[in-house]
Formats: sequence, structure tokens, C-alpha cells
Amino acid sequence: LEEIRPYPVEARAEVAQTVARLKGDVTRPLDMKGLDLNLSTKGPNPSRLEKLAGLPLPDLPPYEIKGELFRDEGAWRVQGFKGTVGDSDLAGDIEVQTLRDPRPLIVADLVSRRLDLDDLGGLIGAAPDTGKGEAESGKQEVEANIESKSKTVLPRDPIDLSALSAIDADVTFNGKRVETGLPIDDLRIQAKLDDGRLALLPLDFGVGGGTVKSRLRLDGSARPVEAAMKTEISRVNLKELLHGSGFAQKSVGNIGGRADLRAAGDSIADLMATLDGQLSLIMSGGQFDSLLVELGGLDAAQAIGDLLGDVEAVPIRCAFTDLQARDGQVNFESFTIDTVDTLFSGDGDIDLDEERIKFVVAPHPKDFSLFSFRTPLHMAGRFSDLAFYGEYAELAGQAAAAGALGLVATPFAAIIPFIDSGDGENSACKGLLDDAKNELRAAESERRRNKEEPPPAVSFIRGDASR
Repeated sequence: LEEIRPYPVEARAEVAQTVARLKGDVTRPLDMKGLDLNLSTKGPNPSRLEKLAGLPLPDLPPYEIKGELFRDEGAWRVQGFKGTVGDSDLAGDIEVQTLRDPRPLIVADLVSRRLDLDDLGGLIGAAPDTGKGEAESGKQEVEANIESKSKTVLPRDPIDLSALSAIDADVTFNGKRVETGLPIDDLRIQAKLDDGRLALLPLDFGVGGGTVKSRLRLDGSARPVEAAMKTEISRVNLKELLHGSGFAQKSVGNIGGRADLRAAGDSIADLMATLDGQLSLIMSGGQFDSLLVELGGLDAAQAIGDLLGDVEAVPIRCAFTDLQARDGQVNFESFTIDTVDTLFSGDGDIDLDEERIKFVVAPHPKDFSLFSFRTPLHMAGRFSDLAFYGEYAELAGQAAAAGALGLVATPFAAIIPFIDSGDGENSACKGLLDDAKNELRAAESERRRNKEEPPPAVSFIRGDASR
């Protein structure tokens, strides 16, 4: 055969319920180089073609793509492809350098107008949603049925990281709209994979009118897998975040924060069970039902029932929490919600290994002439079966100040800019911090005058043994 002119090609192949059609030209048919073909392929799950491709392929829902296929000098390229994966659309360019040493390299530039995040669950060991409106492979449907019967919440299936050590990659992804139950848009990922080490620099997206910016590293060459993440959350609007829920109309204000987390494990559950690091969140504005301020004297069951009803809402001036994690044990180092009439402080811990939580929120009315007894609200149990109840307790008169004073020793001041559009000078959260500093100075002055130690009630919000 002559190799100096193109030869027409038209073919159809079917294997493992996957159908591929090719039509176009090839200039070097003997060594399969110089390909210029129209490609269309459709199948139930890419992972079924692993042996044929000679590369590990992801476990994904049914897919269908069309594009231009080229091959020349050891590289396969699919350009201008468009298609669907499950309920998501996908388009872009992909190049696979199969002869690269020591591993093949995948270079891709991908875009999506609508990405259903559930379609990618198989990449991290999560079972997909099933039922009306959801596309899933037969294997994924079985996995979802098994997980629905489990009492655990965190996925325990091993994360499939075989692809991390088999190939290198440089992938850019831009998603306009992400279906997750939250108003996520403008997803941007730059993924680089080298010798089993994956870096997502960046992993950014918009949510609720604000932004979430992350840097994620995953070392698949380590055993167990090692992961690290740094995240900044800036000016996420609470009303937009809760859009579509019964709380949206009552919720205004911004949320911000930051996280620095590390873990090691071969499943999502294992990673959470070894979690180390810190998470700090702050909210300016917002509101919740005024019943929380009036919990004292009410039966717990009635309180919870009324809490979910249509009652008057109380504006939140500022809310803040600081969580510290060590080996899967998460402690609430600080938890404060400040309203006009009441300061709420919280304390508790989360066991990510056992999937259990124990947490209490205590109200401290600022007008002590009206309220002497309050009812802390408790939350306890497994993630899959949480219980809420009230428990009466008499609180020390200084406890209301304890929550605010405790903020001075936390990252509270450092994350105030994450919720303010300007420099934070006029925010309620800055006002709360100023109040705490003033109270601390006053307490120190009083202590010096009386030559007394600081009151132990200050440690209430910190969860110390001295409280």
C-alpha cells in the first residue's frame, strides 16, 4: 500500500457492550499513523475497557462522546469532542502520549456547562444516587443499594487510585454549573499528576455569590494514601446558599473561613478517622428562630417541634466556631453566636472514626434580671441517627461573658476579612471582638485591684477541664 496519500476508513466495533464508530482517512495504515477520523463511542462504563486500552479507566456512569480522532508520532488526540457522562455534559480536547517514558501522559482541556458531581462518585469510592432522574451503571446501582442499608455515613469503599501510579496527567477543567444541591458555579481545576502524586492547584469554585479557593494534594504512592488541603471561604451569602429551603427567606448575611487539614487512609472513612488540622468559620448577619432564645422552661420535644415551625426569627449579630482535629477526634475549641439579647456558647466533640457527635449549645441572656435558669440544647448520637434534647441547668452569672472572652485566644480576628466587603471596621463581628477585648481589659484591671485570679468561667467556651 502507498503511504503518501490518505486512505478512506469506515469501521464499527463492539466490545463489552461498548460501541465505537470510525470514519475518515489514514495516511500510514501499516503502522496506524496519520489517522484523521470522526469518532463516536457509547458505553455503560469506561472501566469495562481497561484490558483493551492497557490503561486503568474510571468507574463512571453510561457515556457517549463524539469528536475528531488523530494519531501521529506516538500520540492519540481527540479534539473538539462533545458528549455526556451520566447526567453531565463534557467537551474539550484530550491527548494521550502512549510512548512517553516512564509513564504515558494525558493532557486535557475540558469544559462542562452542567456537571452532576454524583457522576464522579466512583472516582472516590462513593456510591451514586439512584432512582428517577439519575443515570448509573449496573455495578454502581448495586453499590448504592448496599450503602443505603449501611448505618455508616462516610463511604468505606477503597478509593481507586490505580490510575495515579499508571499514568501522568496535566488536566484543566472549567465547569459553569455544578449539580450538588448547593448553588455551585464556575468550578476551576488545574490537576497535575506525577508518579502517583496528584496536585489540584487550584480547586476553586463560586458558591452563594462568594468563592471557595482550595489547594489539594494527594499522594497515591504512599501507603496509606496521604492527603492535605488548604481552603479559604470568602463572602458566601447565606440566603443564596440555602436557596430553595424553608430557611432561605429568613437567612441573610455572609459566611467565611479557612481550613488547613491533613489525613491518611485508603477510603473517605479512613481519611476522616485520621484527620488532623483546623477549621474556622465565621458568619456576619443571618438569623434563626427566636425560640432558641426562649428555650428555658419548655419541654425539649416541644422545643424541637416549635423550632421547625413558622415563628419569628432573631437576627444574629455574629457567629464563630473554631474546630481542632487530631487523629479523627474533632474538638469545638470555640463556638459563639451573638444576638441582641443572648450570647450562645457551644462545646463538644466529634469522633470521625466512630461517626459520633456530642455537642451542647448554652444560651446566656444578657439581661440577667429576667432569666436565671436556661436550657442548654444537646445534640448527640451517630451521624446516621442524631438525637436532640434539652437539659435544664443553672449557669454561672459570668458565663455570658465567657463566650465572647474566649474569642480573644482564637483565630476569630484573622478571618473577619473573609465576610466583609471592605476592611471590616463596621462589622458586627469586629464589634463583638472589640467588646471581648474591652471586657478582658476590665477583668484584668479588676483582678489587679483585688489581686485575684481570672474567673474560671472564661474557660467555658474553650472546653477546658477547669470549667
